[in-house]
Amino acid sequence: MSKEEFVNITKVKISGVSEDEGSTQKAKFLNLPIRYDPYSPNAKEDYDEIKESLKSFDLFSMLSEELKKSKVNQIYTKHILRALKYEDEVVISNSLFLIFDNINELYPIYNSIIQASILLWSKTNNNTKTHIFKKIENLHLQKSYIIQTDVNLAYTVKLISLIESDESLIILNEMIKYTDSALVKKMITQAMGKQNNFSWLSDQKNKYSTQNELQKRIFIICSYLLGDEGQHWREHNKKGFTEIQKLYFNWASKRKQSIKGIESAL
Repeated sequence: MSKEEFVNITKVKISGVSEDEGSTQKAKFLNLPIRYDPYSPNAKEDYDEIKESLKSFDLFSMLSEELKKSKVNQIYTKHILRALKYEDEVVISNSLFLIFDNINELYPIYNSIIQASILLWSKTNNNTKTHIFKKIENLHLQKSYIIQTDVNLAYTVKLISLIESDESLIILNEMIKYTDSALVKKMITQAMGKQNNFSWLSDQKNKYSTQNELQKRIFIICSYLLGDEGQHWREHNKKGFTEIQKLYFNWASKRKQSIKGIESAL
């Protein structure tokens, strides 16, 4: 966790919070350890214990009350986001719907919201997924300040990559034209591969020499999605690969032949 988050949560554990900030219930909730190690020998028991400890809290109502304030408590709201992964589809979907209805007010924790949405995507209903996409689309069309930073835009691209539609492909294509960020261009290339946008990838192979280094590395992996076309391109260009690019080339070659395949790596 961040330094600020650690300091604030530790203060709550030591002295609680003031009445005007939510009193006993908020302090009790913030005091819950909802992080666990999935690789721990007791991972299942730890998960069940956390889930049980959250039964006495109505996360949706807590979130609703917090969003009524002129300024939300960032630490508290992030704690709710982390706790959502232990809830069912109804609570998750309703909570994310509400969060994206207030996305402009929640811009200070935008990255945390997008990360939580990606993590919870498989447990979110289609109505909320559509709502989330519309909100993201609006941010893009309005050229919102929220997604002007490279990091925020990169996380946004990662979320869009989960939405398979013509509209999402159009947005990704527009984003790569106006961004100068090497990270974002790499993420968009990865997203296009994830969505099997073969025509876009085929066009990109002719622009390989002008791509940034991060984009070139991920494109080498994506080229394996193009079948014979990708193979011809690699044979023609592999002599010019750098040592790091060769590592990507060799890894992707082995991954393509494995049961997992390339798609699951994107």
